[in-house]
Amino acid sequence: MAESKSFRRSKTPRHQSRANLDKKALVYVTVAPPTLPPEDRIKWALDSIKKEISQNNGVYPFAKRKPGIQEVLRRSGFSPSYLERKGEDALRDASQAKLKSYVLDELSKINKIPRALPKLQLNTDMGNQTYQLRQAIVEAELELYEVRLQLEQLKSSKNSS
Repeated sequence: MAESKSFRRSKTPRHQSRANLDKKALVYVTVAPPTLPPEDRIKWALDSIKKEISQNNGVYPFAKRKPGIQEVLRRSGFSPSYLERKGEDALRDASQAKLKSYVLDELSKINKIPRALPKLQLNTDMGNQTYQLRQAIVEAELELYEVRLQLEQLKSSKNSS
């Protein structure tokens, strides 16, 4: 299998001045191997995003926001307009629309993963008891998410039997 390429992602916020641009940190993110078919490249990108989010307690490590369709396309090695309708070929537009709906469906599942509560986001005035209560809520949400995943797996195994 061919080596997958990577692209550079800046971690500098856009609102910083020109003088601070020299201090930005570069992060190399792997991109799907170009030898895979387009659908497999997109699935590869979705799987890698899902894995990185699960490894980082529900937080996508390469951006301050949740990953979107542009991030999936970037990680797949496609241009930002890859899934847009071109109007030249109806068959191509239909297959791209189906693939785009699949990506949006998977992203909605990925973005519903509850995030762990980092200590840095807590207000320093918040007491220990409040922190413990919020942490218990987050842990309960994580358990609920795991139970829902198990339920979906049982339903799919029951339907395939």
